[in-house]
This record gives sequence, C-alpha cells and structure tokens, in this order.
Amino acid sequence: MVGVGDAVKRGELLGLCGNSGNSSEAHLHFQVSDSPNLFQGKSIRIHWENGLNPQQLSAFWLLRRYWDLVRYMNKRASGRI
Repeated sequence: MVGVGDAVKRGELLGLCGNSGNSSEAHLHFQVSDSPNLFQGKSIRIHWENGLNPQQLSAFWLLRRYWDLVRYMNKRASGRI
C-alpha cells in the first residue's frame, strides 16, 4: 500500500475497501496532496483515465459480481459444479 510521501505508479494498490462507522457499502478514502505534511499541503484534484470516476467503476464491478453470482448459482443448480 502507498504511504505518506510515496510516489504512486500506474496499477499500484492504493488501499483496501471496507465498511466503517455508519457506511452502507464498502468504500475507500484517500487524499492526494502536494506535501507529505497534512497541515501544510494543499489537495490536488484527481483526473481519472478515460473520464471515468470511482463511482462508475464501483457500479460496474458490483453489477459484474452480481452476474458472476447468477452464473455460479445456475451452474450449481444444474449440477455442473
């Protein structure tokens, strides 16, 4: 995982998703700043590749997992698993 002051490379793991507090679904909080000092740094706006954003990607993966589960249950019901 990436820590304070680390440079990020394409495809690198930033962190892990999970539920905390009063959240309804797994999520990940992160901040990109121009300084490792939390109080002196300024936030940097993030531009996602191909115009996508995390919400769009989350919805895509959620739908994909749903259909993977449907296919698995169909295989299981037909005795192919």
